[in-house]
Amino acid sequence: MFLPLFCVGLAALASIPWTAAQSTHPVVGVSSGINPGTGETPARRNINDIYREAGPEWDLLVGALSAMQAANETHPLSYFQIMGIHGQPIMAWPGGGPQQGGTRGYCPHNEPLFGTWHRGYLALYEQVLVAQAQRIAEGYPPNVRGEYREAADRLRVPYWDWAADSNVPPATTPPTVTIRRPVNGSLTALPVRNPLASYTYPRSAQNGEFGRFIGVGRTERCTQEGRSYPESANEAMAQQGLRERVYTSLTRARSWSEISSTSVGPNSIEGPHGNVHLHAACGNDFLGVETAGFDPLFMLHHCNVDRLLAYWQTLNYENASVEFEYQTRGLFATPRGTTVTERSPLVPFEGPDGPLNSEDFASARGWGYTYEPLRHWDQSPPQLRTAVTRTINELYGPVPSRNSPSGGMLSRFRGGAKRDYFATVEVERSELDLPAVLNLFVRGRHAGTVALLGMPAEGVSYDEIPLQRAISLAGLADLDQEDLLYALTKDLQIQITKPDGTIIPVESVPSLKVDVENVDVMLPTSMDELPLYGEPHSRRVRLRVLGLDLGLSLKLPF
Repeated sequence: MFLPLFCVGLAALASIPWTAAQSTHPVVGVSSGINPGTGETPARRNINDIYREAGPEWDLLVGALSAMQAANETHPLSYFQIMGIHGQPIMAWPGGGPQQGGTRGYCPHNEPLFGTWHRGYLALYEQVLVAQAQRIAEGYPPNVRGEYREAADRLRVPYWDWAADSNVPPATTPPTVTIRRPVNGSLTALPVRNPLASYTYPRSAQNGEFGRFIGVGRTERCTQEGRSYPESANEAMAQQGLRERVYTSLTRARSWSEISSTSVGPNSIEGPHGNVHLHAACGNDFLGVETAGFDPLFMLHHCNVDRLLAYWQTLNYENASVEFEYQTRGLFATPRGTTVTERSPLVPFEGPDGPLNSEDFASARGWGYTYEPLRHWDQSPPQLRTAVTRTINELYGPVPSRNSPSGGMLSRFRGGAKRDYFATVEVERSELDLPAVLNLFVRGRHAGTVALLGMPAEGVSYDEIPLQRAISLAGLADLDQEDLLYALTKDLQIQITKPDGTIIPVESVPSLKVDVENVDVMLPTSMDELPLYGEPHSRRVRLRVLGLDLGLSLKLPF
């Protein structure tokens, strides 16, 4: 039997008339599950753990997300309306003001607002998800209702840690999943449609009733000929070096703007975030900024982005203030040329007292969630930094070689010094037919990918690719420093394509600059330490186009 999930909780949302939907819906976060005496706060959890446990949190997550997706698309708190805030349809959400910034949605990419805006977005989504779970919990039989109430109060948006495990979450693959539901007063395991597998676009949106909308049918993943989900996605994701890129960004970035945005420097989390959008669904809806929000992978992905930013803030608590000032190129309700600072409204998100800004979301504290191992209610900032340092080293630190004498965790932390090499990329987006993919190679060995999403259409973007793995694969690891630098500046190749593989001529992108950067690194001696980086030294690369001079024909990871 295939059970419709929406007998509990959906009617309260779907039946609200459109006139009521014009009111503002303040973003306040979630207060349930917080210990009033100690302040202990529920953590956002790894989706793989929730799926593996198959307990009340899993049952409620599936039920709550299904209810959101089935809600009337005209209601502001439906899945369609909330996820549409990110891109299309290009229309005002309550609190969002009139359209002033052209044809873009509300979401800022390649801007320092990227981190705080998505933190507000997650808070809105989370409070609606938890409210649905709490309604559903009330429908469970009396003998388990207390357990489900507690699970609903603890429930938070789960994350997918694509840096530690690049495989797409198993929970997102089957078209149906099993959850326990109340049937005739008892708890019964039943198959239901999996709301993490896809989302069906409303017919009204496809018919143009909300304006221009490019979504067709339902969100798709790896539908191209010869590809399959999750196999093709996992193969491509495994080639992105996300673990190393995240570790480098978390340990090298020195300001909020740098860790948050590709518009400021190469050590951001936004950079590898783009690779996930490119590869986790083999392009398709998850790649296009207009439709990415509708793929159920989206919030799992962006919850992890927020988690990594929270880790960086904890590591740098003494100088992690959210401060910036720049002129935007325009968003839905923000005219081009507007000066944006940390006090500018994060449109369309409003609190009970008016618009929210980046200062309101400068910290995850106060919004009703945390991430392990962050326990702000009983640990000092130095203690939190030590706990996060251990977590980062364990999850993302250098992997010991098979021949390492101790063969385990401690073999990563033996101290000493080494020299690391990176390729830093700078490019003006307006010169490219976006979205676009920049692949770098060392003597034909794939070094990494810079993913440039479809928006914004202009502005300079920066990114960085660690070169250690490619250097080893190319047989250059034994060269001395000068010979290696010469080889890298001479033998670094590039290929620029569309996501479908169509070649973009390198000569059509005159702004493109690639430097080889070398930096001395003092390695940590324990799990409680992070690497210390010296002053970087850069050399400009004379770009060579892949294949033209080496006769190479390689299978690229997209």
